[in-house]
Amino acid sequence: MRLSNVAKAPLLLSAALLLISSVQAHLQGHKLDDAQCRAAWAKASPDGNPVSYDRVEPYVIDSNIIDMAEDGSVSIEEFKAACLDGYMNSPEVVAKAMETQKPPPTPSENEYTRLVYSWNAAGTEARQRFREYIGKSN
Repeated sequence: MRLSNVAKAPLLLSAALLLISSVQAHLQGHKLDDAQCRAAWAKASPDGNPVSYDRVEPYVIDSNIIDMAEDGSVSIEEFKAACLDGYMNSPEVVAKAMETQKPPPTPSENEYTRLVYSWNAAGTEARQRFREYIGKSN
């Protein structure tokens, strides 16, 4: 069954309107007061330094929107602007995220993660050669 162009137009228009309304709904954020904003930032960045997107994602509606410097990290200034401009999740969601967010990884945890990634990326043959080398050196 083929639809004529006249029949396709309303379908395309309704699909476009649905997409636009879902994007608008997604971008409808909340403003946080100064105390809520400072508390959320303290949890996202215990040392106060700029953080990666994954540290602020529980709090903001879209990390890309608030990264004004476009440097792949979020500073305290960008985070505060998001609080004032209404790019934050609801206060209830922010409070829940503050309860459940893990502390940032330590340097040793980062190093271990990189080591595991390198080991896995090396491939089976390289890992086998390494195991053989270790076995010969003992």
